[in-house]
Amino acid sequence: MKQVIFFLFLALSTGVQAQDACRFDVNKKDDFTGERTSITRAERLAVQVDGNAYFQAVYEEGKYFLRVKLSLNNPFLMPKGNQLWIMLNDDNVMKINAMTEGDGTRAVGKTSSHEATFDLDLSEDQWQILKSNSVKQMRFIFSEGFYDLKVKPEKSKLLQQLMTCVENA
Repeated sequence: MKQVIFFLFLALSTGVQAQDACRFDVNKKDDFTGERTSITRAERLAVQVDGNAYFQAVYEEGKYFLRVKLSLNNPFLMPKGNQLWIMLNDDNVMKINAMTEGDGTRAVGKTSSHEATFDLDLSEDQWQILKSNSVKQMRFIFSEGFYDLKVKPEKSKLLQQLMTCVENA
C-alpha cells in the first residue's frame, strides 16, 4: 500500500494534463492479497507544499476542509481554534481556523521529528477563493510561536487542482 501511495504522490507532483488531472492510472498488484489497483482518485492524495507540510483537500458530510500533516524539528501544538494565515498572490490574507487539534509535542521516528495531523475549517467562500487564487505564503499560528512557509507557484497550482478534483468528485 505504501508503494501505491508513493506512486500516486509522485504522479501528482510531476503534474498531470488538465483532462486527466483527477485520475491516476495505476497497475499494481499487491503481493500479499493478489489484489490489483487500477484507478485511484485525486481526493485521496495530498500536495506537499514544502518539505514539512502536506495538504489534503477534503469534502465530507457536505463540508469542505483542508487536512494538514505537519512535520517539524521542534515540538508544536496547534490548538483547535488557532489559525493558519494564507497570503494570496494579491497580498490579501485569509485566516482559517483549526477545527481539530494538532499535537506535535512528542518526537516520532528515528529523525525525532514532531508530527501532527489536523483539519482546517473552510467556508464555501474561502474554498472558492483558494481554488481560484494562488497562494504565496502560509503562517501556522501555534500555542507558542508560529511557523512560516513560502509556497512555490507550481505547488500552489497543484493545491488548486486538487481542490477542483475534490469538488468535481
